[in-house]
Amino acid sequence: MKFLSNAALILLVGSPLIAHAESFTSNGYRFDIEAEPSWVKSVSPGTPVTPAQGATNYLLVDRQFNAGKVKQDFYRYVEQPVNLEGLEATSKIEVKFNPEYEELVWHRLDVIRDGKVVRSLAPEDIQMVRKEEDLDQDMINGYVTSLIYLKGTRIGDTVDYSFSTRGQNPIFGDHFFTAFSLNWTVPVSKVSTRIVYPETLNLQVKHHRDESTPHTYTANNMKVLEWENSNIAAYYWEEDYPVWYEPGSFISVTDFNSWKDVVDWALPLYQTELPDSAEFRELVQRLKKLPSEEAVTQALAFAQDEIRYVGIEMGQNSHLPHSARETLENRYGDCKDKTLLLITILHALDIEAHPALVSWDLGKGVANYAPSPGPFDHVITMVDIHGKRYWLDPTRRFQDGGLEVLGYHNFGKALPIIAGTKDLEDMSLPESSLPRIETTENFHVIDYRAPVEHEIITVYYGSEADSSRRRFANSSLESISNDYYNYMVQIYPGLTDAGQIQTFDDKEHNKFTTIEKYRIANFFESKDNTLHYETYAYSLNDYLYLPQTTKRKGPIYMKGPIDILHKVNITYPEHIDMAIDNPRISEKMDELEYQQQTDYLDKTLSISHELKVNRDAIAASDVDQYVKAREHIRDELWQPYLLDDDPKLQNTGNALTRILDSLRALAAPEGEAL
Repeated sequence: MKFLSNAALILLVGSPLIAHAESFTSNGYRFDIEAEPSWVKSVSPGTPVTPAQGATNYLLVDRQFNAGKVKQDFYRYVEQPVNLEGLEATSKIEVKFNPEYEELVWHRLDVIRDGKVVRSLAPEDIQMVRKEEDLDQDMINGYVTSLIYLKGTRIGDTVDYSFSTRGQNPIFGDHFFTAFSLNWTVPVSKVSTRIVYPETLNLQVKHHRDESTPHTYTANNMKVLEWENSNIAAYYWEEDYPVWYEPGSFISVTDFNSWKDVVDWALPLYQTELPDSAEFRELVQRLKKLPSEEAVTQALAFAQDEIRYVGIEMGQNSHLPHSARETLENRYGDCKDKTLLLITILHALDIEAHPALVSWDLGKGVANYAPSPGPFDHVITMVDIHGKRYWLDPTRRFQDGGLEVLGYHNFGKALPIIAGTKDLEDMSLPESSLPRIETTENFHVIDYRAPVEHEIITVYYGSEADSSRRRFANSSLESISNDYYNYMVQIYPGLTDAGQIQTFDDKEHNKFTTIEKYRIANFFESKDNTLHYETYAYSLNDYLYLPQTTKRKGPIYMKGPIDILHKVNITYPEHIDMAIDNPRISEKMDELEYQQQTDYLDKTLSISHELKVNRDAIAASDVDQYVKAREHIRDELWQPYLLDDDPKLQNTGNALTRILDSLRALAAPEGEAL
């Protein structure tokens, strides 16, 4: 169908555009319907892509921001479904806003078919629904969704709708900042972005994977930045990116001149005031008797374990923490609340502590944005003891050990809220705190015909200890034992339980140990006068991830940094003349290292596998090398062995020969010889 939005002969049917504002309510929430604001510039949609690429032709993405005294964000979308899936998506329109500080205004909703424009914006069709998307994480922010299910739409129709939100969270004062994408995983015919702002406002613009220059001019005593692009190609989402990597292009705009300005904005939010509480005073008096490092870890444990996580993030409390008194009385709080409480406790102990803004979603990718509070979604606590900084997260649980061995999460970049801070800071973590897993498998062979005794000792350090501690605290020992057994029986089909799993928690050193005991029937397989058996260093496998796309432009996410050691010990009932072809095997690249060493001593064969993942990603330029290294390492995780009755073994006393003879006799039909 030819797109006719610019034609002079389009026939308009249905309700006329509303010339004056009207207010309506749905489920207790207000919305307005009125004409598009006078400051908005009319933009013509693009033409459909031929042939269509995907379920929908996206003809226009129009975003216009007014940074004046009353902030207003205007959006217009023009879409054309080309199949049923596209029709379903286009005919369901959802707009989120926060009625605590924003007003939602609908402007137009037109359906164009065969040259006719049907005005379809009817207040009775607009449903206001409050659906707290993070309620399962005990977070409430008050956002409301305005929902419209279009009636009578068909494949090939063009849907043209616009709306705006007025106002912004008062926590940001008169500041203005935003960020917007320039391309997506689908092609778009036209993208237009416009920012209207007072002449007195100084805006910074930062580009990510983009070199465009905005058109600048003045209109009605307001400055204007304007970007317009046509026929925007899709980019391919390769999957498996680290959180800090964004393959698309975007622009961020802000009136914060520097990260120092963001710090200055945040400082008043985290002013400490000692609670007038007997509990608080008793806590402080108890902690004052301890050395500084121990006092910090116990204060952290109080904020983590005594204050449950609940985020009441309505209005200004999206960024403004509740007071330490409120959090202590409520016995709950979110990351901001817990951080302010922890800082208040530490200040009462004369220990230097400050909030630090970080991002779960972006990691070190916050540096790709112009300075503003926008990129951050989490707050942690930075503590300085004798000039050494520690990054503590009071929302974590099941942490134990001193500051040097705590399990930390490296967010990559942090903005410490300290007067005078001028830039983002790299998060440096203690080397001793890096996660580590040590697995030792002991196979004790009593007799080649009998089940093999199999013991697995796994020691977790750092954040891996935290995770294991959490799992065993929140699940039954029986269910965990079953999970472990069902995993191991896939490796050794003859495996049976030989006792309940045991755990040992060394909280002082943040070490968590599990011990599993099994028996393996048919560990040895007799074949061609030879006993065959194999072992598998399974603990390394999860850290050798193969991405869906290996020919790629972006990096691959890795579960690092981490050190994984897997040692296999096989103890035989007698000395064996063991021939080891390759006692040392290694594979090394910048992002990871693998070493394998095989030894035989005192009737015991020992194979040690160690994998060090040095970074959280594999660079795109190293992916081919990684794929090859990965295959080599994975091949080495499975170690096949065989025992036979060659002259070397006979020289040990023919013990194995006698065993093999017995096995042959047992396997032979009566009256026959093998």
